[in-house]
Amino acid sequence: MKPLGKVKIKWSSEFAYALGLLATDGNLSPDGRHFDFTSKDKEQLRNFMKCLGIKVKIGYKISGYTGKK
Repeated sequence: MKPLGKVKIKWSSEFAYALGLLATDGNLSPDGRHFDFTSKDKEQLRNFMKCLGIKVKIGYKISGYTGKK
């Protein structure tokens, strides 16, 4: 499946920052088309999205174990 090209892949300090965050705190889905980057720091999430040039809704997760957001 061909990528949709929603993220401009051009090496820059912003792209390197986002890649570093994804490598340390994120993961790729098994299908290779999605990623998950979870953080309680909304500013960090916004910076991550800005560096990749993407606009998506920031959601939240509920822990199945504790029920906490």
